[in-house]
Amino acid sequence: EAYSTHDQVVSFVWAVLTRIIPQPFLGNPSSKRALRMNIWKFIRLRRFETFQVTDCIGELKAPEYSWLSKIGFTGCFCSVLLREETGLSNGMEEQKQNNLLHCWISWLFSDIVIPLINTYLYVTERETKRYDVFYYPKSVWRNLTSNTVASLNAQSFKILCGTSRRAIKHLYRSSRVRFLPKAKDIRPLVNFKAQSKDGTLNKCHLVIKKLRDDNPEMFGSSAFDYDGVYKNLSSFMSSVRGQLKESKIYIVVADVSKAFD
Repeated sequence: EAYSTHDQVVSFVWAVLTRIIPQPFLGNPSSKRALRMNIWKFIRLRRFETFQVTDCIGELKAPEYSWLSKIGFTGCFCSVLLREETGLSNGMEEQKQNNLLHCWISWLFSDIVIPLINTYLYVTERETKRYDVFYYPKSVWRNLTSNTVASLNAQSFKILCGTSRRAIKHLYRSSRVRFLPKAKDIRPLVNFKAQSKDGTLNKCHLVIKKLRDDNPEMFGSSAFDYDGVYKNLSSFMSSVRGQLKESKIYIVVADVSKAFD
């Protein structure tokens, strides 16, 4: 439970913004409250939810930012780019200010708020709440994962570096590991979908299938696909059904420790 609450994350982001951004750019007290509320809505998003530019703007209004009215179109290079960006002429002042506000708030979120969160916080879900988003300070996250990394390193894994790391990456047989917080510990997960390894491992798969066909007793009840599972289960059921008569057959599903190591 070492993650930061949404309110704590918002307070951190807002504290940084008020220190690095000139106060007029944050607007008057009313717009500051509205902007902080928009940041809070962004922080509390769940997985797969989206946040559009209109959500970043929310209840913000251009007249609340006095500096917008002081920006005019001139013949300078920057103003030409600004005119092209907004697509407006000199006479449409109100719409110009609204578009400038959209550009400013969009940049604030994309180039300051989001990079700030990525720099200081590790954002992830948890095993029991897969659709909620949790924010861990990176210093805390390093402490949480250090024991898990040490445990993996002490078992059947090791950290690769230098030449060995580059060599294994060229073979496309490595996958990215990430850690999923649980109630009392952390679970390591490997993402095999990031890059397909089927082409590289296809020959190994064919060799194993050939060994299975030549020496089926070596593989016991192992199955390569659901069809194999069905065939094994069907033959077993046929062999014991006559002996059991009216007794029921139960199937037990178990989690095998380090099954994929």
